[in-house]
Amino acid sequence: MKKYRTKYGLELIAFIFLVFASFIFVPHENAADLDLLLIPVILFFLFVFLGIKYSVDEKDVTVHSSFFSRTKIPVSAIRKIRETNNPLSSPAASLDRLEIFYNKFDSIIISPVRTEEFLKDLLAINPKIEVIRKPKRNIFSKLAL
Repeated sequence: MKKYRTKYGLELIAFIFLVFASFIFVPHENAADLDLLLIPVILFFLFVFLGIKYSVDEKDVTVHSSFFSRTKIPVSAIRKIRETNNPLSSPAASLDRLEIFYNKFDSIIISPVRTEEFLKDLLAINPKIEVIRKPKRNIFSKLAL
């Protein structure tokens, strides 16, 4: 069994920091009450972020969304994997993500740290998986109209 941790994206960490900072540094009427509420919320986010991990064995991909929640996906049921930056809520702590389509209508979005190795491991088990890459963009592609 190979284990992968989630990729932590600066964009999500900065967003969460800005949200929490706005509560801490912007004066509020009931600042003491708000601070008491903020501590459990911060601990909850840490709990969720630190609990995200993935594992691949010879039959399944297991997505651990937190310390208590996990989803098992049979590798044989995976139809395609698409690179995405979809910001929907998912067990992924980065916007550099993979969307896994499995069964007939199911999908899940993840962000493993070693994406290429993760894909290689899945393709070794199920070579029928279609991998859809994002087009590579460079700094000049926006300038060329």
